[in-house]
Amino acid sequence: MLKLNILLHIFYLFFFLNILISSKHLKYPIDKEQYYLNDDINCPENCKDGKCDNSTKKCDSCIEGYHGNECNEKCSTNCISCTQDEGNCESCKDGLNPIGYYCCVQNCIECNDAGCIKCNYNKYGKKCQDCPESCEEKEGQRKCDQDTGNCYSCVSGKFGETCEFDCSEGCDLNVKNCDMNDGTCTCKDGFYGTKCENECDKNCEDCDKIDGTCNQCKAGYYPKNKDCIKCPENCEGECPEGICEACKDGFYGDICDMSCSIFCKGNKCNKNDGMCECINYFSKESFCSKCINHYDLDTNCTQCVKNYNIDKECNECINHYDIDKECKSCLPNNDIN
Repeated sequence: MLKLNILLHIFYLFFFLNILISSKHLKYPIDKEQYYLNDDINCPENCKDGKCDNSTKKCDSCIEGYHGNECNEKCSTNCISCTQDEGNCESCKDGLNPIGYYCCVQNCIECNDAGCIKCNYNKYGKKCQDCPESCEEKEGQRKCDQDTGNCYSCVSGKFGETCEFDCSEGCDLNVKNCDMNDGTCTCKDGFYGTKCENECDKNCEDCDKIDGTCNQCKAGYYPKNKDCIKCPENCEGECPEGICEACKDGFYGDICDMSCSIFCKGNKCNKNDGMCECINYFSKESFCSKCINHYDLDTNCTQCVKNYNIDKECNECINHYDIDKECKSCLPNNDIN
């Protein structure tokens, strides 16, 4: 009986040893990792479906967002999935395109996680936006700097780093565009200043392009500093420095502000002193205000009536004549003197 028990114990011992040895050739999944009892290998946690090489632990494939033999390296920013070996991006978040290892914005040729490094022609910045609208496009040259977006040159009528400013209205753009850096330019007629931002006096035909001093005014005006002053109203022709070259009929003086005598012939008198040729028999020496002898002032210097004293401007009678009776003979017995 004792021998039988010993034999049974030996049998059961070999039976359990056989089960134990056989179990080492079985596979059991543990927390999504593939566990191999025969060599105690745990597959890396990012292996897809927990599958990896039995000897190297290289994953058969990776879950989204990872790459590498053991799927322990993340795909680049904004990359949804990438190749296992190289990590090159295969799909990106909305609005981005896979280019090599990275996800780049539209119009980008080369980028990294910080943004675009090289944009398509006439785009700039990390997001490859359009160059400023007023940048001038020239053959064989980008419109703006890849990094800053500053223009290389401006379209006509614009200046500034991004051509955001308008050239002055007074710039003659037919000659040349205003300077890109500071807006200085060649002025049109009628404007002055470094940027031609100031307008000459409206009655000036030619003013200094730097300080605006008028060199030539329109007819009827004379220059005084930057202004054109209207000539005195009775001037005839030009008036250099405000002095009339000639006066209209009926006026005289430097600024033609004095009137000729109404008895000047043709209403004309000397510009300088007012002397003139008188009508009828007015006296020139009196500026046509008195008659010459023998003529009557009250009748515009017509000849005196008979018997008036010709030496008294026709206001006295000769002896023996009565002025009350228009220089008729005195009555008898009156004083003959």
